Amino acid sequence: DQGSTFTNNSGNYKFYTDPGFFTLTPNMENPTWYNVSPTTANIMIGSTNSTTTQNFCITPNGTHPDLEIVVMPIVPARPGFDAIYKIVYKNKGNQTLSQAYGVNFFYNENLMDFVSASVAPTSINSGGLSWSYANLLPFESRSVLVTFSINAPTDTPSVNIGDDLQFTTSILPMAGDESTSDNTFLLNQTVVGAFDPNDITCLEGNVVSPSLIGEYLHYGVNFENTGNFEAENIVVKVEVNAADFDVNSLRLLNTSHNSYTKVAGNIVEFIFENIALSSGGHGNILLKVKSKNNLVTGDLVVKNAKIYFDYNTPIETNLESTVFQSLSSGDFVLDNSIAVFPNPTKDKINVKATSNIKNI
Repeated sequence: DQGSTFTNNSGNYKFYTDPGFFTLTPNMENPTWYNVSPTTANIMIGSTNSTTTQNFCITPNGTHPDLEIVVMPIVPARPGFDAIYKIVYKNKGNQTLSQAYGVNFFYNENLMDFVSASVAPTSINSGGLSWSYANLLPFESRSVLVTFSINAPTDTPSVNIGDDLQFTTSILPMAGDESTSDNTFLLNQTVVGAFDPNDITCLEGNVVSPSLIGEYLHYGVNFENTGNFEAENIVVKVEVNAADFDVNSLRLLNTSHNSYTKVAGNIVEFIFENIALSSGGHGNILLKVKSKNNLVTGDLVVKNAKIYFDYNTPIETNLESTVFQSLSSGDFVLDNSIAVFPNPTKDKINVKATSNIKNI
């Protein structure tokens, strides 16, 4: 048998198993950037209800700064209501990083008003928020919740069901970053009237460029206790279709509450023990996984989740479908090496590129 797990919110790993002999191997996204001792560990679990501890020493191999950032909707945008977004940023490299005004979030200030943030912004500008960060450790991720009040249909300009809102977030520094393609993330969101609080969403959208075949797709799972009493334990089960995705590439970026993550075969379970989620309480999961590189233009990948609240029958989310095809307005290819922000803007734009800019 083979399985895997991710850290909980405290940075600790747990793996539950039957007694027997096991080989433990750390699995990093960029393994050549680290020296690991031991590279693998052979351990024995002696008896039921016993505990065996194995430590690994991980040190940098060379100098490899690498950052990534993602934004996911927590409460969707509805005309006249508050919408909530989670910005998650992570240090994927092997160097501790700090940056003044390093995390930036851009939005259309004409269509919404900034209400609050779980971390006070370092600066608030027209259509933009910035945060400084310090001592972001290798493998560490942090998050910020941002709340906006969306314009109503009676406001000027108005926001109506079916309208599209665009958000851009970026993380600095980009200079020297191993891969700047994930230093910027664009979220296109459709305004809705009503919504199911238990859902799964592909953050890249339902139609993506064929250039993303074999690359990471990001998925956000939201759940809400709609019962009349707190839920003590919640399990979110996601089946990863082996024909669509490389399950070994799956990475957990963030969970709203402490969880134990279990991967067995193509089944991923996020187990929230003693979560005590109150009636009306919300939780969420952010993960990424690579699509199979043998997919072709026109192929469709799908994903859904089953959410177990204590011992109740599971709630099955929507079936989220994403097709790889060129945009209908032309054969555009998403070039992640270039970032232009904010969009929309009323005065200035910023252009960043991984190569030299000859003209704009």
